Amino acid sequence: MKLSQFQFFLFLGLILPVVGLASPVKLTLAQVSKLEVTERVRFYQNFQPKNLANLDEFIPALIYGLKDPDDVVRAAAFGNTVYVMIGLQEMKQQGQPMPPLTVADIQRLQQALLDGLKDKLPEVRGTAMVALIYSGPRNPMIEQALSTTLSHESDQQLRVGMAKEMALAGYNDPMAKEGLVAALDNPDSKVREEAAKAIAVVRPSGALDKLVVRLGDPEMMRDFVVDATAAYGAEASLALPMLEKMLADPSLGGTLNPRIREAIASIKNPESKLAVPAPIRMVSLVDSVAPTE
Repeated sequence: MKLSQFQFFLFLGLILPVVGLASPVKLTLAQVSKLEVTERVRFYQNFQPKNLANLDEFIPALIYGLKDPDDVVRAAAFGNTVYVMIGLQEMKQQGQPMPPLTVADIQRLQQALLDGLKDKLPEVRGTAMVALIYSGPRNPMIEQALSTTLSHESDQQLRVGMAKEMALAGYNDPMAKEGLVAALDNPDSKVREEAAKAIAVVRPSGALDKLVVRLGDPEMMRDFVVDATAAYGAEASLALPMLEKMLADPSLGGTLNPRIREAIASIKNPESKLAVPAPIRMVSLVDSVAPTE
């Protein structure tokens, strides 16, 4: 698992930069609750277990930030929770020592993340979704919550990012896949690129014709479109004329020409498909976690 799965949030600018001095260290939760707003912002921007006097307060302190009434503090807490969840997943899957966690801790944290899906701030809704995805293995409760959030999300740019993260996490939601296909027509080239990267992994139906059109899109990083097209194997044979035309274009350089050659070979010989990132895999952060009701 790599942090690059969170890349779309960095591109959307939803993560607050870490600014100012380092957070106070070795605080109790009671002390955190007495910090001024600016101090709480710094604390949650730099939130780590080592900043707490009592490791048993790790999850409670995190939840406290997720429920903070101040928008900036809350956004900082949700943003850092994504990194915390990714870090915990990596530690658990690599067999590293974990902070003290209980089933009840994870359930309470997941409930706070579920509440964040309804937050007024788009950056909170987006980071809440990613943190929830990383909070444990796929289960029907989380899938339903993610699908509902996606269906009600009014921010189109954020909706594309959400659809991408769900698809990459293996949630087989038709609306998420449809959202990725539709995103290839988004006026923002960066959104189109993110959709193409996800499509290369999940290969939703209905995307191939749009990908062929986007092969001629000069505003995009077309490496992503080429890879997504090639991921369909022999089915993408309709793209061969366009790919061969691109390969003969002397103005196209950099990494694009080698990718085009590999794509053509992959389409003509499906057994040699281009390598694409595997869907991210999440595990339970404790030995047994029952789904949150």
